[in-house]
Amino acid sequence: MSYHAVELPSKLRFGYYLSVLETVSALRKQGHQCIEFTSPLNASAMEVFLGLTSSDGYKKMLSHLDSDPMEDSLFLVTLGPKLPSFVCKLACWIAKTFLGDSLFPRFFSLAREKSVLEFTDFTDQRNKVATAWYEQVSVLTFRDFPLLIPPRYGTNTVSMESSHLCSPFQ
Repeated sequence: MSYHAVELPSKLRFGYYLSVLETVSALRKQGHQCIEFTSPLNASAMEVFLGLTSSDGYKKMLSHLDSDPMEDSLFLVTLGPKLPSFVCKLACWIAKTFLGDSLFPRFFSLAREKSVLEFTDFTDQRNKVATAWYEQVSVLTFRDFPLLIPPRYGTNTVSMESSHLCSPFQ
């Protein structure tokens, strides 16, 4: 294959996630078009992430803290495996029934120790979500956006100052 120079237009079109707003702002100042998009796979990816990382009750994740204090935003996340299952189910029911929060029970119910069978099921789900994500991104890249600006992490992050406010029970 012979080399040929790539000529880009002066105004580029980028797809982006909400969490890269500083980059988007700088690109827009340069005259580029930036279009926000989301994926219907975000919630599924979060379920798989929580299912896998909590499989051992967060023992591995928290083992690196040693004597360091745990970040406040991790309190609720790591609480699930420490509570009896009926307490977790009750908290999920209260959040959904009285507070109208459907995401808290969806995610908090996954924060528990799992059997090997459940772990392998989540591993399989992870592979399916990853495959679906790459298919979705390849369609977006070729159809709508020649360039994508991905965040450092797969989902939007919450600032450290406000992360403790994410619980529906505040």
